[in-house]
Amino acid sequence: MEMYLEDPILNESIQRILGLATLSLYGEPVEYAVEVIVNKVRRYLVLKKSGDPLTNVKQYKNILVNLAQNIHPSMPDYERTIAYAASLIVIDEIIATSMTPFVQKTNCSKHP
Repeated sequence: MEMYLEDPILNESIQRILGLATLSLYGEPVEYAVEVIVNKVRRYLVLKKSGDPLTNVKQYKNILVNLAQNIHPSMPDYERTIAYAASLIVIDEIIATSMTPFVQKTNCSKHP
């Protein structure tokens, strides 16, 4: 198994995406499975992984983009699957969720 990042959870997710990309070569619909993997990784990167969430997400997305760009042109479905995974990671969305503090509002006053 090739190592892309020093984090085993992220490496496993990349391997799973590459496995789904292989299935796409045989005409298998893999979009939903890719979405599930990316959603889990985004949650992990923002909520659990130490360090800056934005940096973590950018690094993960860059690896996927680089992998997609280095695929041989004879395998467009393989490349498309990896590029799709990268496209699901929207940096603006991550910034909004990681930078916004959680504030719970309660209505303690008695207004008519």
